[in-house]
Amino acid sequence: LAGSGLIGAALFLGKNQRWWLLAGVAGLIVNWFGDSLDGRLAYYRKRPRKWFGFALDLMMDWLSLSCVTLALAYYLPLAFIPFLLLAAYGARMLLAALQYKITDDYRIDSGKIGPTEARLVMAGAFMLEIIFPASLLWLSGVALLVLLLVDVLEFSALLRHADERDRKERSMILAKGARPTKEKPLE
Repeated sequence: LAGSGLIGAALFLGKNQRWWLLAGVAGLIVNWFGDSLDGRLAYYRKRPRKWFGFALDLMMDWLSLSCVTLALAYYLPLAFIPFLLLAAYGARMLLAALQYKITDDYRIDSGKIGPTEARLVMAGAFMLEIIFPASLLWLSGVALLVLLLVDVLEFSALLRHADERDRKERSMILAKGARPTKEKPLE
């Protein structure tokens, strides 16, 4: 969260002097170090808290992402792009949680691109913005389109897994001789 605050500060200050974006690269390093270290440290100390840590990590990721989004919206001339990125990345987080529930496989990456690679791309984008002003706007737009495409593809795959799981569960119920019951609707 501190690293994301540093990224946010760099974007606010970088609007007037692009060299401040180098502090954003430092913020990405702090963010990566903190995000990677927390769970490993708990296991090293022999005090892991799997579900508490899982919940805390997801919420800190969301707060960090929100902090960076607000600063990026201030920095870019088209403020709606960062908010669309926030929505697309939020959908990615939801898809990861749904996949965990449906398949028992928790993955936060999309193919070869995970949080570490995303931080490296963002660091490169900050450095490119220093040299070529307005490149961050274009790169953000491309990132948005790629993320939306990945979300659609992953949601489609998730629906296939969900359908397969429903069929297996239904056949297990029928194999036991029980009749399927109508579930109580959600309120």
